[in-house]
Amino acid sequence: MIQRFELLWVLSFLSVLLSISDALGQVIIGAKSVALGNATTALYEDTWGLFSNPATISSDEYKVGFYGLRNYGFPELTDVSSIINVPITVGDAALGFYRFGDDLYSETNFNVGYKYEFNGIHAGVSLQYRHLSLGGDYGSGGALNLSLGVLSQLSRSVWLGAKLRNINRAKYNFEFNDEELPQDMSIGLMYKLEEKA
Repeated sequence: MIQRFELLWVLSFLSVLLSISDALGQVIIGAKSVALGNATTALYEDTWGLFSNPATISSDEYKVGFYGLRNYGFPELTDVSSIINVPITVGDAALGFYRFGDDLYSETNFNVGYKYEFNGIHAGVSLQYRHLSLGGDYGSGGALNLSLGVLSQLSRSVWLGAKLRNINRAKYNFEFNDEELPQDMSIGLMYKLEEKA
């Protein structure tokens, strides 16, 4: 009986490992996003929405945020970012910065985004410059990618969101070859609990 269970566990584990095509890290930024397990596609009025779904950019008021995380206590594995959300005459704008790593390996991202709401449907677009630097003689490369998002209120407490990241299939332009940035699409639902709950 125990041997069958162990065999079943090993087969299940291997099937999960073989089904994973890409593993992405440092994609979503912000404490709330990390606490929600990066399930932020339909997170309405998110201060850090520029990094996940541009249609969720906060439109309440001017907001400024700072985020830092030192993974496992190593300075080389530190995430640092900042965000500014600004309501403008027509829509809402956001500006964000993110950096991970040290001089041996680092990722730096600059984001600018815009959101517009019409008849309960929020549409957003973000333009991101990503720079990857590898230490020593390995060089560095940059890429400009575009992301789109949409968010709609289905009922008083249910929101539906979708986003497409890197729709222009941007590539890092390294000296010797190009490396394509990951593309992803996600769709999500958010249920907002009543205040009494």
